[in-house]
Amino acid sequence: MIDLAFEWNAMITIQRRETMKTNVDLDDLLLAEAMRISGMTTKKAVLELALKEYLRKNNIKKILKYRGKNIWEGNLEEIRAAR
Repeated sequence: MIDLAFEWNAMITIQRRETMKTNVDLDDLLLAEAMRISGMTTKKAVLELALKEYLRKNNIKKILKYRGKNIWEGNLEEIRAAR
């Protein structure tokens, strides 16, 4: 049996948070458009938002691979009766 709750938490948990200075050559128009539609006022904020969104979507793809796999084992009636 696969514990989806554990796998989900493992995927979204960041073990440590560090910052790193990096030089990146970006398309100015693309960055300006991202800042405009996101409402972010700094390039750093827009890039962090984009990275978080990319990771979120990637995690959703990982979870969706279990859709329709019927991997849950248990008795729903027992769970409901225990409430």
